[in-house]
Amino acid sequence: VEMLSEDQISSLMMEPDMNQVCQEVLGTPLVEVCPLLQELQQQQ
Repeated sequence: VEMLSEDQISSLMMEPDMNQVCQEVLGTPLVEVCPLLQELQQQQ
């Protein structure tokens, strides 16, 4: 899994379905794949 830039992560967070899409594609929730996303969500 490539590390995403902060800009890419921010844009992903604006997509309500992104977590579901990643869960289907990767077989695991995006927040488990990328703990950074969880941290960003808590900051907002």
